[in-house]
Amino acid sequence: MDHVIKLHEYQAVSTIRRYIIVESDTAAITLHARDQDRVAFDAGKLGYSDTIRLPEIGIEIPVASIYEGKAFAQENGEPR
Repeated sequence: MDHVIKLHEYQAVSTIRRYIIVESDTAAITLHARDQDRVAFDAGKLGYSDTIRLPEIGIEIPVASIYEGKAFAQENGEPR
């Protein structure tokens, strides 16, 4: 739902610059950011060792800090 329906709805609102999906079963973030023309979202995947950069509001968030204290099955979702 978040990857399809909500993404489509958020894309229709031109003032939304970024849409972040935080996965709960693995340390993975999908970051949708508007292109320069502010028309469509470009998607990027971030992993445990990456940092979410939100220049519009001047903050950076390490992905690891979002998942602090969370244990995953370990396949490749990091912590354990």
